[in-house]
Amino acid sequence: MHFSQEFIATIRTLKMEIHCLSIHVWQNSEDGPSLKGHGTIKQNKFGNLYMEFVCTDTQYSHKPNGDITLIFPKDSLNLEETLFAEIVDISGRTWKTQGFRLELSAFGIQKNKIMYIPLSSIESEEIQDSDVEKTYLHLEFEQEIDIPYNKANTTTSSATKSESHGFNELSFNIGNTEIRIVNESEYRFVKAIGGSEPEAIEQCLKFHLGFSCGTLIQPYILFTNVGHINKCIIRSFNNQLSHKRSSNPIPSNVQIPPSRGNYSVELFEKILKLHKEYRHYFNCLSNHWERVWRAFNTTDDLAELVLAVAIEGILNDIYIPNFKMHRVDQNLVSAITDIKKNLDDLDIEQKHLERLKSSVSYWMNITAAKALEILINEEVLGAKDKKLWNKVRNGSAHPTSKKMNSVEDQQKRGEVLACLDIFHKLVLNVLTYAGPVTLFSTDMKKAIYLAYTPVLKEPEKSSLPVPV
Repeated sequence: MHFSQEFIATIRTLKMEIHCLSIHVWQNSEDGPSLKGHGTIKQNKFGNLYMEFVCTDTQYSHKPNGDITLIFPKDSLNLEETLFAEIVDISGRTWKTQGFRLELSAFGIQKNKIMYIPLSSIESEEIQDSDVEKTYLHLEFEQEIDIPYNKANTTTSSATKSESHGFNELSFNIGNTEIRIVNESEYRFVKAIGGSEPEAIEQCLKFHLGFSCGTLIQPYILFTNVGHINKCIIRSFNNQLSHKRSSNPIPSNVQIPPSRGNYSVELFEKILKLHKEYRHYFNCLSNHWERVWRAFNTTDDLAELVLAVAIEGILNDIYIPNFKMHRVDQNLVSAITDIKKNLDDLDIEQKHLERLKSSVSYWMNITAAKALEILINEEVLGAKDKKLWNKVRNGSAHPTSKKMNSVEDQQKRGEVLACLDIFHKLVLNVLTYAGPVTLFSTDMKKAIYLAYTPVLKEPEKSSLPVPV
């Protein structure tokens, strides 16, 4: 599937227009609407896709029941109400999209009309005569990245046409997969050939580059080739987030000894392995990281709340279930059993007896605070980290309107940055990462070498939730 560099550049500069000879919008239900016409797919100034749809034929037999505006789908969580669209552009290429929203005026259902429909993405497929030998992925995004490159290239500025030479590419192999991450002057692109499924590579790259560089990766175009199917996907993105940054715990300017490999590549390899073997763990880490990133680009109070919840969420979803399974105190179990037997001899109402037994059983419960104690004892976290997390968590749960002076404000900021370090350490320990890490709670925000301490036992795959 071929698209010119000029067309791809129009997506990047928000000037893309795909003129469509025919557009068909429908719902897979007996009484669902069917609309036909033509139009254009464009981008707004923020990078969001939308379809300017000139509707010339509307089929909808259901009576409005007094509604002035008909909204489809009525229930966005009901998959049977999903809207679909098939689009043929002037070159004859077919595009498809789904999951959008549609509004019709009850007073002009049968009239010709122009509709503006926001779209999350569009995709086009080509079927080849034979399967490709290796899978292929190419994606581009606007966000800046800062990783330890290992290859130099010559780049040309589109504005001045001047050439510059420098390290701007990270090239590496993982198993049968060849990966190139290239930092061009105006955009970034990734190519992956062979090995893993393109969807898995994309998800892992977005988390790896986002977490490492403190940026939210938003690919606006992807090309994939799997088997005999060649696919192009164009996505909406939000350019207001493109140049926003958050914490980037993996430094790029650390001297790597010749005896060891590139630590950024090692981190990506560990992320890819986690995605393949323990998808629940991967989803937990990537989802909490994105929420923390978004929160740190809003207000301080919201950032504190989301960060405290993210730490507790990772503990509850990953560490605590693992500790409960593999760190059973048999002496405590025996003691609780004996106490419950003795409680049976008490002459009290049954409901009070059950309440007492439940309280005794609670002694075996591992709370987030208890999990932090275990991690402190194992030297994954620092001695003061539990107290710091509790302070930030309680402050977020019980906010005050007190106006702080500069000293108090600086102290609070230091506590939040210390919690950010806790969050990063929890994520990196799940990934079994050992290497340079930036500590944001230190005065110079210096990089240290973070050793890996194995505290999580390998879970039984059958005990993990089914990945979504």
